[in-house]
Amino acid sequence: MEDAAMEDGETNKDSEVAPALIAVHPTQNSVAVAVGSDLRVFDLLGGCAVSLVNDSDGSLHKDSIRAIRYGANGKLSVSAGDDKLVKIWSTKSWRCISSVEVIESLLTLLAVKR
Repeated sequence: MEDAAMEDGETNKDSEVAPALIAVHPTQNSVAVAVGSDLRVFDLLGGCAVSLVNDSDGSLHKDSIRAIRYGANGKLSVSAGDDKLVKIWSTKSWRCISSVEVIESLLTLLAVKR
């Protein structure tokens, strides 16, 4: 009985659902949305999704995204996930300009400094 309870607890931890995240661009009519490991940007005027380009390894994030944020002037956007990667995006081209591996296993808050 005790083993079953431990297994159930482990199963519940493994099936934790990542939050849905929304970040509003400070100067343009667009929003970034993250659900699980999927990151999308939507142009609200054009009513369409913007293509993100990640030259580093082909995938945006390999695990759930826990934080997204635009910089104050809107030139950069940042995403961080359970894959221990922080990705910095140029909002002009929507290309990943830097990808940094971090030590923290659960990064849930980002700040962008000019």
